[in-house]
Amino acid sequence: YLEHWTFLLDLYIIYKKVRNELGEGVKFPRWAKAYKFNPKGAASKLKDITWQVGKYGTLTPVAELEPVTVAGSTISRATLHNMDYIRTKGIKIGDILNIVKAAEVIPKVEKVISTSSDSIEVHEPEYCPYCSTKTVRDGAVVKCPAKACPMRVESQLISLVSKDILDMDEFGPRVIEYLMAEKDVYHMHQLLDESNYEDIEYEDGFGHGIKAKLIESIRKVKSGIELYRLIPAMMIEGIGRTIGKKIAEINTLENILNGDIEWNPTIGEKAREIITKELLSPEGLEHFKT
Repeated sequence: YLEHWTFLLDLYIIYKKVRNELGEGVKFPRWAKAYKFNPKGAASKLKDITWQVGKYGTLTPVAELEPVTVAGSTISRATLHNMDYIRTKGIKIGDILNIVKAAEVIPKVEKVISTSSDSIEVHEPEYCPYCSTKTVRDGAVVKCPAKACPMRVESQLISLVSKDILDMDEFGPRVIEYLMAEKDVYHMHQLLDESNYEDIEYEDGFGHGIKAKLIESIRKVKSGIELYRLIPAMMIEGIGRTIGKKIAEINTLENILNGDIEWNPTIGEKAREIITKELLSPEGLEHFKT
């Protein structure tokens, strides 16, 4: 019995020694490896491709599919990432595609199963489908450069109320759609204007008591919000919550407004250039104040 436990103890000591010698990388330990089951797919026809505009203007192609059941749920849409992804996979409208769930959660186009002479080549949009502004190429992605593009503003407002930034409970996409369509809300200060919510309970799709919940979230933000949340609220590409925290660790609101920022040594040169150009410019600081 004693020999059995001595053997196990020796084995554990060796195991710990090997672990320590192998160490850990930035994202995962070098002494362990995870395996995943190959995802089960299903065939579906690509009916069309629509384009979504993100908070920084990036146009993302979305596959509109014939509904198909994958891993227990019905899938009718899946992201196609960018034009390079479409070209690499050889995807055309009308093709039969294999649809899987990445990590058993996210719908994904794995490959083309079959194509035909009737399939249509996919072309990146020359103009934004939401505001008709001429698009621009930025590396692998296509962008709408118009800051007032309604789809881009909607994406920004949805991001703004999320847990990572203002953390405003009850503010989902449906509320943002209502505010933009019915109240012409396009900026954060409009979002925080309580008068925009007077009639919301009488609108279809909103239940009794929603107004009180939304007002409560607004007043919570107005009562005080951490500096690290205000920085990503500026919607500067590449400057998110992580960099916001690094700036807020050694700066105050006052010295940022004075343009006298101190730099955390872990913030890279590219991020510093973006912050200097976008946040610390006269226009950026004026926007930050409002």
